[in-house]
Amino acid sequence: MSRKFIATIVATAIAVTGIASAPARADSDDIAKLLFGAAAIYAISRAVKDDKSRVSTTSRDYPPYARRPDLKPRPLPDRARRFAPIPANCLKYHETNRGTVRMIGQRCVNRNYRHAHRLPEACHFKTKTYNGKRQGYRPKCLRKHGFRLAQY
Repeated sequence: MSRKFIATIVATAIAVTGIASAPARADSDDIAKLLFGAAAIYAISRAVKDDKSRVSTTSRDYPPYARRPDLKPRPLPDRARRFAPIPANCLKYHETNRGTVRMIGQRCVNRNYRHAHRLPEACHFKTKTYNGKRQGYRPKCLRKHGFRLAQY
């Protein structure tokens, strides 16, 4: 539980027990109890606040190249830069006995992408799904080789 919540509960408990323990009467002893209760609540809140300041808060550490303006992203390889992006509707998700497989379907690419013969053979793979065998390309591998997927 958070310290602020616990401190609030303790302060409320101290205040309520001081008020509810004695019947209502107007004498100088009540003022002393009220001041003592307020001082206790203040002391607890200060202790919680001081304890929070001792806890080290670390900011998110970014890699060193994220803060260097002189570093530029690598350009795409020439072979991929001159080709159009692969159609987004060729990206399919297939259920297998090992989970969901994300792939760019070979048949869809052959029908809808005129540079299909240029795709790297290293990215091609086959898998068995619940609906039969499927062939396609791994999207991450194609991205690594410089091919990109359309955004539409």
